Amino acid sequence: MRADVTVIGAGPSGLIAAREVTEKGFDVKVVEEDPEVGVPNHCAGLLSLS
Repeated sequence: MRADVTVIGAGPSGLIAAREVTEKGFDVKVVEEDPEVGVPNHCAGLLSLS
């Protein structure tokens, strides 16, 4: 699959970046290392689950 832009990471920042670029008319590919959404249960290590 060819794309104008490849976003590495499907976390909050990556998905916002992908949306913004898509809205400008570019083809975007998002690559994520984890196969399941929401696993592992953290957000860039900055937010605590407790």
